[in-house]
Amino acid sequence: MRIRVILIAAAFTSIVMGVALAFFSYSFSQRLSVIAEMDERGRANSRTVGELLVLTNEYALYGENRAAKQWKAQYATLMDSLYSEDVVQDKLMREQATLLLDLFTKLEEVPYENLDSLQRRRKEFLFDQLLNNVRSLSEAVYHLSERVNKQRIDTEHRSHQIATAIPLIMLVIVVLLSWLLKQRVLKPLNRLHTAVLAIGKGDLSVRAASVAKDELGELSRAFNTMAVDMVSELRAEVAVRQQAESRLAQSELRLTTIIETEPECIKIVDAEGILKFMNPAGLVMIEADSLAQVAGRGVLGIIAPDYRDAFSELHKKVIAGESGLLQFEIIGLKGGHRWLETHAVPLRDNGTTQLLSITRDITLQKLTEEKLKLAASVFTHAREGIMITDPIGTIIDVNDTFCKITDFTRDEVLGKNTRMLSSGRHGAEYYAKLWEELLQTDSWQGEIWNRRKSGEVYAEMQTISAVRDEQGNIKNYVSLFSDITSLKEHETQLEHIAH
Repeated sequence: MRIRVILIAAAFTSIVMGVALAFFSYSFSQRLSVIAEMDERGRANSRTVGELLVLTNEYALYGENRAAKQWKAQYATLMDSLYSEDVVQDKLMREQATLLLDLFTKLEEVPYENLDSLQRRRKEFLFDQLLNNVRSLSEAVYHLSERVNKQRIDTEHRSHQIATAIPLIMLVIVVLLSWLLKQRVLKPLNRLHTAVLAIGKGDLSVRAASVAKDELGELSRAFNTMAVDMVSELRAEVAVRQQAESRLAQSELRLTTIIETEPECIKIVDAEGILKFMNPAGLVMIEADSLAQVAGRGVLGIIAPDYRDAFSELHKKVIAGESGLLQFEIIGLKGGHRWLETHAVPLRDNGTTQLLSITRDITLQKLTEEKLKLAASVFTHAREGIMITDPIGTIIDVNDTFCKITDFTRDEVLGKNTRMLSSGRHGAEYYAKLWEELLQTDSWQGEIWNRRKSGEVYAEMQTISAVRDEQGNIKNYVSLFSDITSLKEHETQLEHIAH
């Protein structure tokens, strides 16, 4: 028997037994669920019938309309339950339940007081019939519950039997497969291992004896052939090594091409700080015409004086075996200034450690950072209040002057709408006209009344400008304003004096 057949049989058997166990578990769980539902409906019907029995006695004793209404309501509930069940053996229960309404209707037709002897006997007869039918129905419901309970017990018993049988069968199959694997796999492998050890010690006369017509037998025969053809294999290995050397040379050529065409600077500096190698991109950065012009020279000569100590520390750190990152300024051979960022790592070659670094030009980045710092300084120290919002008027940043004018702190206004500053002096038409002009011309300028944190209303001269992105969509609004309350009060005083 082939090993793959054993493994396939084991896998197939495990799958079949697992599927069978899952199928039976699902089937029994579904059956138990149905039985549990039937049991619950039986209990509900039993309670309903019991209440009918109590209400029948109560009506017979007192003849109250309330008892009659409750009896009919319970009866309707019982009939809904019985006719909602698809069970053949409930047919008799349904017929018995149908007779109850006829008997109770006839019992209602008999007057409760001033009965003659014939009516009294008729009433007693109907009452007895009604009680007997209710009791019979109660017994039928009880027997149905017993049958459902018996079905549940039988189903659980069969489930336990199958749940026990399947693992036992699987255990027997596992034992059988283990025995087959031992005979067909472990023993041949042991013999093959012995042959491998002998050949590894140089004894090429040893053979792996196996006549089995399976994978291990084929492996043993292939191993024997390998021992015989060892010399041929060695020759093939020499050819493979030659091919590997050729591929290595090609890889070195590709690596050299990548370094030569890399747009970032790649350089190697020895432990003394002497430049050993730099690719063309690096030569352009330091304004050198060729590698021969700078090879053998110290790299500190092109580092700006303010950053030479930092570069020396980085060099020592890398030679000690660590990596490092540094931003610094250089002065090119032709006097040009550049900002560079280098990532340096140790490079070990023939017992010595050198510095290998990849450096990129960040001059534009530095200029951008300076512009941003200048803009931030202007924003912070401006004498006018500055407020930046998103397109719907949510405040995303304010400067210190804004906080001084409005008395709000920065954290109190961030994320809030500009409506929080409204004074209430301007109507909706005023703001509609403001937004219309702002959307049409991307700017608005005028006087507007707002409210401080304390509730004090103040006047300000405000300019609002729209900031659009590359697609022309409004990205932000920038508002610059100054407090002109004192000026407005002075104007009011002048008008008062004039009039």
